[in-house]
Amino acid sequence: MEPTTGIDVHGMFGRAQVVVLGQVAAIEEGSPNTDRRTPQSVTLTVDRCYKPSNECGSTVVFHRTMCVTCPQVTLRAGDSVIAFIESPDAVLLQPPIWSVWPAGWINLSGDRSAASGEELLEADLATGLTSGDENVRMRSLLYLLDAPTLSPAAFAEVRSIAEGRSGPMGERLAALAILLNDPRPEYVGIAAKMAATRAGVVEEYPQIAAVVGLRLARAKDPETVPSLVTIFDSGVEWWHHGAISALRNMHSPSLVRIFVQALDDPDRATQHAAVLALAQTTGKFGDFAPARDLFDKDPESYIQRWKQWWQTQGQAEFGHPAQPNH
Repeated sequence: MEPTTGIDVHGMFGRAQVVVLGQVAAIEEGSPNTDRRTPQSVTLTVDRCYKPSNECGSTVVFHRTMCVTCPQVTLRAGDSVIAFIESPDAVLLQPPIWSVWPAGWINLSGDRSAASGEELLEADLATGLTSGDENVRMRSLLYLLDAPTLSPAAFAEVRSIAEGRSGPMGERLAALAILLNDPRPEYVGIAAKMAATRAGVVEEYPQIAAVVGLRLARAKDPETVPSLVTIFDSGVEWWHHGAISALRNMHSPSLVRIFVQALDDPDRATQHAAVLALAQTTGKFGDFAPARDLFDKDPESYIQRWKQWWQTQGQAEFGHPAQPNH
């Protein structure tokens, strides 16, 4: 089917089992079929997958690639397209590549209908976030983890999920990770509240909790300091390293006491982050600031060196405590 400006976007979207927004990675000619038309194999790199209501769609969501077998179409490598997959029958070529027949195309590189198509897909994504099906909601959230931008409707729903008190913790953590793509003070504050009140539950979702921890480390706004201190003081050990790494970049002498406390953290990476934070904040380098490989050979010697410094000199100079968020 030719990409066409006359396609019934709303009708096709309603009938399709899977809708893919992506780029054409490659086009290969197949063998002529009975009606003398040469089918093409179009490999798509998937940006987003909507309505993943079957196994094919679910696989595409996570692997972000699919193969579309179709009659000749006017497409070129590099074109941005929307593919509407109406038939639920998909052939698994080799994991995770599925071959499907499209019900229609929109070529975003040239179609006048492209704008309405993208708006429709964004609206459906927001709908997926409000679905009554937990699996649909979670798939939508996981797919958005690396999305550079969100539509206003999707963003509002993601924030609502993150701030909710009664929703499943896995969904709240995934929504928080999405927000922390831009670690503003208000989003780090959501993490602090979650860490202070639901630490035990957060630890039940280690993979998503780890993503949150990595993104907390990107925080640079001084207004995040109280929340980061609260996070470090919490029982969510997955987030301690991220909190200390972010606090290290604040260059604040008032945080030295926190870094000394972090020397006793059970996680070696957090201990090393604390050592480097102390060196950077106090200006003591050399034997006080080992690279990670040297630190791992004898961590206790470096930790004790800093503790001795704290007792004999540092406490008098940097002993003012940082204030946690209340």
